[in-house]
Amino acid sequence: MKILRYLLIILLAIISIVACNRNNTRGESDLKNDIDSISYYSGIFAGYTLKDMEDTVFNTDIFYQGVKEVFNNKDFKLNKAETNFNIGKYFEKLRKIEADKYLKLGEEFLSKNKLNNNILTTTSGLQYEVISKGTGVSPKLNEKVIIKFKGYTYNGLEFANSYTSNHPDTLIINKNKILPGLFEGLQLMKPGAKFKLFLPAALAFGSTASSINGVKQNMVIIYEMELLSIIR
Repeated sequence: MKILRYLLIILLAIISIVACNRNNTRGESDLKNDIDSISYYSGIFAGYTLKDMEDTVFNTDIFYQGVKEVFNNKDFKLNKAETNFNIGKYFEKLRKIEADKYLKLGEEFLSKNKLNNNILTTTSGLQYEVISKGTGVSPKLNEKVIIKFKGYTYNGLEFANSYTSNHPDTLIINKNKILPGLFEGLQLMKPGAKFKLFLPAALAFGSTASSINGVKQNMVIIYEMELLSIIR
């Protein structure tokens, strides 16, 4: 969760601030011992991570001020629980902004994508392109399938690839086991088929995406999928 990551960043920054005198400008050549080193590198890590946090405007001077005041035992209007509540409230607001942003971008992408003559769209909103049709019978509910696939976001960021490992994956055709878009898309395929599946947010990770591997909330994701065989 972003809140936990945020708290970890704060902890690392505290280590840096307490162990080092931040009133002085330090460089890597000024590191004299292990405490200096871990303090400096923790500060760099915290800085990079805070800088990369999307849609977050962060005032580092006030952040450092707050940390120092805690260690100087200053009295605050908010206790620890209230502070944590306000941090959580802020990050929930950011999650909503992020979710709305990528939902809109995804809808725009799919609207343009469906204009391609090679793209077919189901009633659920799943878009797909048939690269090769395959032969035989499509998989049914609860059957196992052997596949090769590559998954990436609508803007081209790859998050999974079974081709690189040269090891096919096995999936079960069950709504509780796989994404709704894959559940639907695989049942359109036959052994030997290769499809490109375009999953809207509702058929992908939706608002449950954890930003792992670059997949944000409500992002459209794309799978290039080969159905190698069905285990019956």
